[in-house]
Amino acid sequence: MAGIADGIRSILAALAAIPVVNGDGATTIPYVRVWKNQIHRLEAGELEAFPMPAFFLEISGLIDWQSVGQGVNTGDPDWTIHIAHEFYDAGDGTMEQDLAVFDLRDTILNVLTLFQPTGGGPWECKQEEHDINNKNIYHLILKFRGHFIDYAGSRINPSTTKFQYKEPPTPIVITADPGKGGSPVQRDFQIPSRTTLVSVVKQINKE
Repeated sequence: MAGIADGIRSILAALAAIPVVNGDGATTIPYVRVWKNQIHRLEAGELEAFPMPAFFLEISGLIDWQSVGQGVNTGDPDWTIHIAHEFYDAGDGTMEQDLAVFDLRDTILNVLTLFQPTGGGPWECKQEEHDINNKNIYHLILKFRGHFIDYAGSRINPSTTKFQYKEPPTPIVITADPGKGGSPVQRDFQIPSRTTLVSVVKQINKE
C-alpha cells in the first residue's frame, strides 16, 4: 500500500540502474535526481556542475485525484524524464552532432515503457520534446503516463498505524455480563480469517 513517495523512489532506482557512458568513455551509473530545473540553473551559473549523463524525474502539473473511498485516491500523473547529456565533438567530422543522446533516449524508452512503479500501473510514453537550441548540454524530455493508486491517506494503510494488522487466527477473551444478577460469562476464542466479532458475540448469546 504505497504513497507517491514510494513510487518516486522506485522510479529513481530504475533510472539509476541504467548503465551510461560518461565523457571519458567509461561505463558508469547515471546521476539521478528529482527535477528542480537543474539544467537551466547550471547554465545560468546558479548550480554546481553535476556528472553527466544525468536523468531527472518530474511529476508534471496538477494530478486530478479521484477518491475511491477509505482515503484511497487514484489518478493518472504525468511522469516526465529529463535527460541531460554533455557533448562537444564526436571526433568523426560531425562537429556538434550529438547522436549519443538518442541512444540514451532509446534505452530509457525500453526500460520505462510498461514499467510499473511501486503503487502504479504500466507506463506509456505520451510526449517527447527535443532541444534544438542547446549549447553543450542536450536536454531531451520524455513524458510518460501511468495510473497510480495512492494509499498515503488511507485508514487501511498499515504504515499509518490507524489500525493494527495481524495474521489470523486471533485469540481473544470476551466477558459477557448477562445483568439481572446473573453471573458473567467468559469465553476464549480464536477468530479465523472470515469470522467477524459479531458472530462471536452471537455465539456467546446462544450460550
